Order: sequence, then structure tokens, then C-alpha cells
Amino acid sequence: MEILYESVLDHLIVHQAELSNSDRVRLVQSLSNYLLPKTKSVRDEFTLEKIKEIKKEGYFTDTPDPTK
Repeated sequence: MEILYESVLDHLIVHQAELSNSDRVRLVQSLSNYLLPKTKSVRDEFTLEKIKEIKKEGYFTDTPDPTK
């Protein structure tokens, strides 16, 4: 499937002159989604440790103090 998708994108890129403006926008969107796939952000170890500390402190101190 990936090879087919790449060949279709290659064809569209080569024959851009034949595309309408809306087709060109779709091509750019498709390329950007292919090159930069949407992924969920990953929390680093520091953030995970801070979340654990906040949860240990209890219910009333659930929001982090910006002065710390």
C-alpha cells in the first residue's frame, strides 16, 4: 500500500500543471501528513516524576505551585 501511495504522489507531483487549485491543496495536505504523521506527544521522565509527586501530595494541592 505504501509503494502505491508513493507512486500516486510522485505522479501528482510531476503533473502538477494538470491539477486544479483545490487538488493542489489536497496534495500539499497529503504530503504533509505523509512526511509529518500526527503522533501523540510523549511525556518525558521529568514530567512523569512531577505528576507522581503532585498526586502524592493530596487532593487540595493537586495544582502545581508556579513559585516552586
